[in-house]
Amino acid sequence: MSALRLVDEDVVPETHVVPKVVLGISAIASPSEKQVKLVGEPSSGMLLETEMGAAEERARALNEEVERYAHELQCQQVVNDSIMHDNECQQEKLRVLEGKVEMAHEFLDEKHAALDSAQDDLMTSRVEVARLQEEVQGLRVKVQRLGVSQRTLVRDWEWLVAEGCQRVFERIRGSNEYVQLLGDVNSACMAVGYQNGLRAGYKYAAQGTVLEDSTCYDPTAQQWMTDATLALAAVTPSILSQLAATPHISLDEFQALTSVVDPNTPGV
Repeated sequence: MSALRLVDEDVVPETHVVPKVVLGISAIASPSEKQVKLVGEPSSGMLLETEMGAAEERARALNEEVERYAHELQCQQVVNDSIMHDNECQQEKLRVLEGKVEMAHEFLDEKHAALDSAQDDLMTSRVEVARLQEEVQGLRVKVQRLGVSQRTLVRDWEWLVAEGCQRVFERIRGSNEYVQLLGDVNSACMAVGYQNGLRAGYKYAAQGTVLEDSTCYDPTAQQWMTDATLALAAVTPSILSQLAATPHISLDEFQALTSVVDPNTPGV
């Protein structure tokens, strides 16, 4: 395992550049080796070659280790760069998300304001509905009263057409005022007839004509007058019969039926 370990993601480890080491014989040999005298060993040339080979081998191993460390540092730098790039991307995403969150808060604030306004409108509408319901209830009472009044008016109109006109006619016909006027007309007619008969009587008497021989003499006149008087007292005008038969007649029809018509008008 590498001796290097990953540090925190946001901290780039300090890179130590290790130069290649080229060691000499004096640098590689330990102090004790320099002081020990070679007794009974191979010659110094052979030892030197051996030591140089070992030193070169150690140098190669150190160089390989340094290169390996450098490669690991490069890999670590790549990883760190990737982490930094990912961190920047995450920061950008975070800023975007924060913007969206802020927009969402603004949207929620607008919705809350709209909800508050809607609730106020709802309360106002409820108050208005309650007022309208109360008004409708009052109108229903008025409609019921108007319905009763209408039915009363219909009954009154039917009675007025079917019976009221008849009572008015009978009341007029039986009133002293009408009877007095009718009696005055009757008395005047009798007086005029008496005067005309008196003149005719003097005329016929001067001529020596007997009453029964006169062409104007009518012995049934008295009975005729009696019958006519009784018929007048018992008569019911046809218009009253028509009104009694049509109690639901409209006002326009009633006015047309009771309008005064000139008896001299043709077709009447």
